[in-house]
Amino acid sequence: MSWVLSDPPLPVGKDGACGVKLNDRQVLWVGGRSDDSADNNRVFVYDVTTRRFDEVAPVPAAKRMNRNVAVGVLANGHVVVAGGAILGADGATSRLSYRYNPDNDTWTRTGDLPESQEWAFTPTTLLRDGRLLAVGGVGAEGVAGGVGSVNAFVYDAERGTWDYTRRVSDNTQTTLGRGHRFGNAVLLSDGMVFVVGGHIFWSFPQPGRSVQAVDTDYFDPNTGEWTTGAPLPTVPGEDDQLQNSHGGRTNGVGVAVMDDGRVVIAGGATHIDGAVYFNTILCRRSILVMTPNPDPALSTYVLAAARIPSGDGSGGFRGDGGRNQLPCYAVSGNRVVLAGGQDHIGNDLYDTYVFNAGTGSLIRGPDRVHDTPGWLAGRPNYPAGYQCAVISTRAVSMANSKLVFPADTLVHGGSYNAVSDNGDNPPGSRSAEQIKHP
Repeated sequence: MSWVLSDPPLPVGKDGACGVKLNDRQVLWVGGRSDDSADNNRVFVYDVTTRRFDEVAPVPAAKRMNRNVAVGVLANGHVVVAGGAILGADGATSRLSYRYNPDNDTWTRTGDLPESQEWAFTPTTLLRDGRLLAVGGVGAEGVAGGVGSVNAFVYDAERGTWDYTRRVSDNTQTTLGRGHRFGNAVLLSDGMVFVVGGHIFWSFPQPGRSVQAVDTDYFDPNTGEWTTGAPLPTVPGEDDQLQNSHGGRTNGVGVAVMDDGRVVIAGGATHIDGAVYFNTILCRRSILVMTPNPDPALSTYVLAAARIPSGDGSGGFRGDGGRNQLPCYAVSGNRVVLAGGQDHIGNDLYDTYVFNAGTGSLIRGPDRVHDTPGWLAGRPNYPAGYQCAVISTRAVSMANSKLVFPADTLVHGGSYNAVSDNGDNPPGSRSAEQIKHP
């Protein structure tokens, strides 16, 4: 049993592409940044049974595709893309929305967003009533200062329209209690949506100051209401290492809903609130198990005794041993696979672990595909033979970590090639990676 790469690879590199499940055997790769920007609109389908890519119709050129586009799959397998980078030339297209029909391989214009919005990899959620929910972005008013948007948007599949979330009783707009830029979202077993982590604001890239989102948000599709849930708890050995660190989990916190309805929250990063994020970042090794409550404020957390081991020897070298950008796959038996991730200096880790929520155990699984990077000649501080994961998990952990197929087959990909010859500006990955987990 091992992680294996697609064969043959993609004809173009893609960094930050979003992988979404079309059905029980196919992943659609769309968006992201290509080696050549002329290829940004190209779209590919990956088949888990053959490990091969096929190119399908591109997103129309009128819709500039990038790493900030929201992508969602409807109940009938149609794919909707919306939003995107607001600043620069892409800004004029960020409201545009297109819909893909895989049956006839065509994209058609559908209803646009009510306002410009860009997302940083927070996944779009398919609600039980057939609508799509998109949250965790940044709007036109907040993009300059990095303020996370509290607006949330729903796509009506029958009408082909986007709208704000609205209270059912009086049709007034409803909003989250706080922004969750670079946060995560999952559909709970009762049909509510749980939004967690990220930044209330992050003035990225300059000067880079941030305040973490510690409180959680819940959306009830039946009422259209947003409710503040129980805040994330502080973790001994992590939050007490930093001033004003209080439970927040930013940038690639892994989230997975298990068979019994509980939610695993793993990895992510914390820092000193109000400080420059990258100057004080501490990646987390801790794992939380949340039990949702019908009253979100009464949801509870248990801190697992097991903590994710340091990545030293598995692609880590100078990092802090914690994990952000952590793919988190729910598999059968109330287990979760944690695959790789990055430490706080961006080392691409290749070890994987299986967390059993019933026993609290954490056992090591097969290593992801890894290799000696070509840029080592220019990095004398790295040890001889240093290796890192072939596919970086940057920008993958949130949008692409739900790629679980029958028989616990897991698929990973969509970010850059971490062992390329050009480590300063690595090209997009040309591969997907998969494993059938027992």
